[in-house]
Amino acid sequence: ADGKLYLSGEDGEIFVVKAGPEFELLATNAMGELLMATPALSAGMMFVRAQHHVFAVGR
Repeated sequence: ADGKLYLSGEDGEIFVVKAGPEFELLATNAMGELLMATPALSAGMMFVRAQHHVFAVGR
């Protein structure tokens, strides 16, 4: 989405990485609980399933 990859780790962090041949970490976001699935993007929103909540993040 918009030249970025969104990756989640079970430890509760979402990593934003620039899409391209060279690795570039753009951001790390702590969600505060275990993440249970890959983030999903729809209608300008990012949905993240965590251990106890579903987060919706948008502009």
